[in-house]
Parts: sequence; structure tokens; C-alpha cells
Amino acid sequence: MRKIFLMILVVAGMTAMFGKFSNKEKLVDNLLLENIEALASGEGGGTWCVGTGCTHCPATGERVAYIKEPYNLK
Repeated sequence: MRKIFLMILVVAGMTAMFGKFSNKEKLVDNLLLENIEALASGEGGGTWCVGTGCTHCPATGERVAYIKEPYNLK
């Protein structure tokens, strides 16, 4: 029983060391980069007014179809 426990412990230790040292290069996922870009774009504010319609654009005062604003917590 003691030999089996010792063998399991040795195999688990070798597996942990192999996993730690084999993954030296970190790959950044495209989805992660898109999420960072989306979070950063909302910090600067900015309003986009699109089309022609009956809504007043807060940036220019013109009548537009719709207004796109980044999400904020205000």
C-alpha cells in the first residue's frame, strides 16, 4: 500500500512539473483582445450619430436616425 501511494505521489509530481515547464509560450486569444478593446473604447466617451431622422444628435444638434453610445455605468 505504501509503495502504491509513493508511486502515485511521484507520478503526480512529475506530471505537475511537466505541465509547469512545458507551457512557456503564452498565447493570447483573439476574443481576449477584442474584449480589452471593447472595454477601452467606452472610456473615452464618444457618440456616433447615424442616418437622417427625427432624433437630435447631442454632438452636432442635427436630426439623425439613431445615436450609438458606448455602454457606461452612469
